Amino acid sequence: MKKLSLLFVFVISSVLVIGFSNQENAGEFSITDISTGEKQAGQKYFMVMPFEWSGEGVAEIQSIDIVKDGKPITSNASISYTFYGGNPAKKTGVYGRSDIGEKEPINGFVIEEASTLILEISLQNVHPNEDRALRVIYLNNGKEKEQVLQSSLIEGLTTQS
Repeated sequence: MKKLSLLFVFVISSVLVIGFSNQENAGEFSITDISTGEKQAGQKYFMVMPFEWSGEGVAEIQSIDIVKDGKPITSNASISYTFYGGNPAKKTGVYGRSDIGEKEPINGFVIEEASTLILEISLQNVHPNEDRALRVIYLNNGKEKEQVLQSSLIEGLTTQS
């Protein structure tokens, strides 16, 4: 009976360890929010923020969208945007000029650990909304995956009244 109990404990422990290991290896993206404040309507801004991947191997970005209630926001919704990838050494902040240095199209951008996410954005009559988030579609180990990132930067986008 004692051997059967030990075997049962071993099997349960193995299942738990394997389960937690698989969760850890799944990986996820994270961004560091930056303070932006109100933005002037119609003005183009570049928001540069740290972008990290915690998974095994590399992740190849297929797309990043701003979503509201799970649906991509289009320029018809008063937010016009384009995402880019950048060097992790790029200085974080909000810039009102297009001369921010090298940036790469986000589609096909490969991230192994740390990088920089650049958001080129123009707003028209936008107010804060907690239902806005970022949706990242990416490839990892040959499989397409999706992650929705909550971000106070995206939720708090607003134009001057």
